[in-house]
Amino acid sequence: MSSAKGLVSPRQNQNANSNDKLVINQLHQQFSVYGKNAKEWLRKCALLLPEIVEKQVWRRKGFSSIYEYAAKLAGMSRYSVDEALRVLNLLEDKPVLKQLVAEIGINRVKPVAAVATSDTQEFWAEKARVMPKNVLETYVHDYRLESLPGPESQPVKINVSLKLKPDLAKRLEKLKTEGNIEVLLERFLAEVEAGQGARCK
Repeated sequence: MSSAKGLVSPRQNQNANSNDKLVINQLHQQFSVYGKNAKEWLRKCALLLPEIVEKQVWRRKGFSSIYEYAAKLAGMSRYSVDEALRVLNLLEDKPVLKQLVAEIGINRVKPVAAVATSDTQEFWAEKARVMPKNVLETYVHDYRLESLPGPESQPVKINVSLKLKPDLAKRLEKLKTEGNIEVLLERFLAEVEAGQGARCK
């Protein structure tokens, strides 16, 4: 004969599931809040690193390195310390982007750190604020490619051979060694072309 103690009614099952869902949601909520706070505190710790290094706070407090200091007190890895110091060094003269690190984190600002200037920091801050990180990285990559001087913007040097009287050849050679022959040739050609244009009218 089976015991009735092991049987659970559907209503009891439903209550147990409802309680489990409530507990799961509460746990998730707490973890999310703590995680968000942890990210915020890590951002704040990262912003302090350059000054901590400059004043050697880690040494004065008995730690063997900045890495040990950051790991034991904030749980930061060696890589995250190096990246924070590198990026914040690039942002030293860009207060708008430095403030953005405090708001959204160093990893979101990192793609623009090397391309931004003190004059363009607002532009790049807006891009970092609204673009997803992977889109921002692509945007920065394309920007760099466009801003590199291409072959069409580089002056092309061409060797020209002329048959000249010896006296004229010496004078041109002297101008060439003084380094201003191209400027003089441009002026000369402009005058000749202007004169031809006036005759054609």
